[in-house]
Amino acid sequence: MKIIVTADYHGEVEAAISVIKLAEEQKADVIIVSGDITHAGTVEDAQYVLNTLLDVTPNVLYVSGNFDPPEISKGIEGSDAICLHGRAHSIGPYTFVGVSGSTPSPFWSPYTTSEKEIEATLNSALSSTDSRDKLILVTHDPPNSTSLDRARNGESVGSKSIKQFILNQHPILATCGHIHESPGIDKINSTVAVNPGPAFTRRVAIVSLEPEVTVELIKM
Repeated sequence: MKIIVTADYHGEVEAAISVIKLAEEQKADVIIVSGDITHAGTVEDAQYVLNTLLDVTPNVLYVSGNFDPPEISKGIEGSDAICLHGRAHSIGPYTFVGVSGSTPSPFWSPYTTSEKEIEATLNSALSSTDSRDKLILVTHDPPNSTSLDRARNGESVGSKSIKQFILNQHPILATCGHIHESPGIDKINSTVAVNPGPAFTRRVAIVSLEPEVTVELIKM
């Protein structure tokens, strides 16, 4: 299976158009959106971006970010994109789970959550499936104390609950976004973790799952 991992569109539809061109070239099976589809936008704004991505594959999986309207974590009427917040979704042998929002940051945003809520939401998602051998985690917040969560001042600002979930459940892949200045690939025990960088700057990741997880960061 080949996946295009994206995050942080911040409402830029042109970024989504670039992604679908890449997905076509790569013959991608899945597009992941790790939050911030809009920039404090509306449900309709999110729907427009996601439906653009659906032009190339029916498997568009997303969580919402801190700059998205919280209500899209319940799904979007008029879009077949699949929200992973608090739920599991299987494609072939792979099971995707996710959580939306981010822990509080120094600046205002419409969708913040707590570490306890993140933990409870991920546990709820996990409890809805018995298939955990090939687990893929999709979040907006990056896992704490990794190369993916460093703010400009060098502080580690990712979620401790997400990091603990990875340590406990050993997903084969964990995708995130949120921290624009920390795109990269990290390893948490056996888990490959990736922050592709912001899609609005044309940064994405190409992930192949077989025969093992490999990640290529590119700028389109």
